[in-house]
Amino acid sequence: MKTTRRQFLLATSAMTAPLVLPKSVFGANSRINVGWIGCGRRAGQLRGIPEDAQAVAFADVNIKRAQSWLSFGEKYGMTKNDCYQDYREMLEREDLDAVIVATPDHWHALNSIHAMNAGKHVYCEKPMTLTIREGRLMVDAARKNNVACQCGSQQRTMEQNRIGCALVREGRIGKVHTVHSACFPTSWECDLPEMEAAPEEIDWDMWCGPTEPRGYNDKLYVPRGGKMGHEWGWISFRPYSGGEMTGWGAHGFDQIQWALGKDDTGPTRIVPLEESPPFDGVHLGPNNYIDMVYDDGTVLKIDG
Repeated sequence: MKTTRRQFLLATSAMTAPLVLPKSVFGANSRINVGWIGCGRRAGQLRGIPEDAQAVAFADVNIKRAQSWLSFGEKYGMTKNDCYQDYREMLEREDLDAVIVATPDHWHALNSIHAMNAGKHVYCEKPMTLTIREGRLMVDAARKNNVACQCGSQQRTMEQNRIGCALVREGRIGKVHTVHSACFPTSWECDLPEMEAAPEEIDWDMWCGPTEPRGYNDKLYVPRGGKMGHEWGWISFRPYSGGEMTGWGAHGFDQIQWALGKDDTGPTRIVPLEESPPFDGVHLGPNNYIDMVYDDGTVLKIDG
């Protein structure tokens, strides 16, 4: 029986890299049409689509940035008409099969849900969401629309990480009773001054999206900036990100869960320490040291 494009995408939803499909799975006329929501730095690292897929659309609140991707899209026959400032217009395309979501963190859930409700399969950069509620809504959307939704985490694809986690799960280092983790600092409230206006090519209202509208600042528009502690950039500030807790922490805690064989569960008790280092107001967010305890007694100490 011939595999349809939709069936194959659903069957590969558990893979650990975006759109890594076996060569020539589909016929010559069955290529997977992919669009990008967000065309910034991280998205540029997600352009390695296979021969069985093709780029058909780019969307970014900075229309000039979306159009700058035509140097990549021209080999697929793309033109300026395939570049969008409002991703919702892109999702109306009937020829679009899947999207790669690589926007700032506060947009991930809504971008993905809108895409799935439009019948598109989704590869979403981590963090998948910033709240538990958003995560449940994404799961509901995937099930309701019978589409695949994958959250990307590159450390799941690294050979050394896979081997290391497998060795721990198999008991090669003995029974694990305590794990020490770095304390990934959280974000803090944004106090950047508001500038008069965003550059003409940027739809700043769309950038703010589901968050409270505020004036433009070029130090908020970029992901990271500054020295030592990443003093600015949207990764530093609520409600746009969870700081390094949802940045590098999404990798670190994922590896711990994987190595302990806890993918389907998690700590059931959280014990805050009596004293934590003070927040200095400069480096990325406060450090809150805690212990997390699993049902089997394993303790995860966030103290590094």
